[in-house]
Amino acid sequence: MKILVPTDFSPLARVALNFAVAMGKKLNAEIYLLHTVYLDAHAHTMAAFKSERIIEAMIENARVDFIRLLEDIDATHSGVPSITTHVIRNDYVEDSVEDFSQQHNIDYIILGTKGATGMKKVLMGSNAVSIIKRCRKPVITVPENATFNEIKTLVYASDLEDVNRELRILISFAEVFNSHIHLVHVDQKGILNEALISEMEQKLRGLCLYPQFTIKTFQNISVQHALEKYIASIDADMLAMFTHKTGFFESLFGKSVTNEMAFHSTVPLLSVKK
Repeated sequence: MKILVPTDFSPLARVALNFAVAMGKKLNAEIYLLHTVYLDAHAHTMAAFKSERIIEAMIENARVDFIRLLEDIDATHSGVPSITTHVIRNDYVEDSVEDFSQQHNIDYIILGTKGATGMKKVLMGSNAVSIIKRCRKPVITVPENATFNEIKTLVYASDLEDVNRELRILISFAEVFNSHIHLVHVDQKGILNEALISEMEQKLRGLCLYPQFTIKTFQNISVQHALEKYIASIDADMLAMFTHKTGFFESLFGKSVTNEMAFHSTVPLLSVKK
């Protein structure tokens, strides 16, 4: 098992690393720490030699920061899994993360996120959103106050479009932690009556042979509100969503529910490419 943690050495990135270390111990995983060195677009107007000197200084600073970070991790965690550090030059963090994850056969990418709105969210969350959109590997976004718990309760938000494939992916994850999967479907159009819901649940139970499996349907309410309310009601440990190019979640009111949940969920969010 391999876990990638992109870092800018911020407190939020440290939250993600703490989570990854705890999860890595559970999974006996290798952890890869990745820092991307880049200059913004305005830097390209500078003389080439000056830009190169700045980048070299940034790379050296990152190496020093990594030494300090690893020393702190060793001092605050016991049984730390294998951790390697990497510095990459790239104009776009999301490209750096995607390229690295593919080259090193990464299983999970773990990021820190901070609940915010408006411009603050744009500034603080642009990299997290870009990585979720860009990367083909599963991404776990960790809220700023979250810590790793045994993932006993996993809420799976489903539009029922490709539930067989999605359940196979989630069951392989849930089995490691002996998690109980709660499939939640939000029927915003109000097209499901009791008979259809019963039929749907019967089909889903036929598809899912995993023993710890619950189905819950909500009607005519906000997807985000329904998920947040249900997560709180069962004290869930993680939310799982599959990202779409178009369709139920990604084009809802012109917004990405997956991206919204990455910022507003009180529990870690597992985002998997559709």
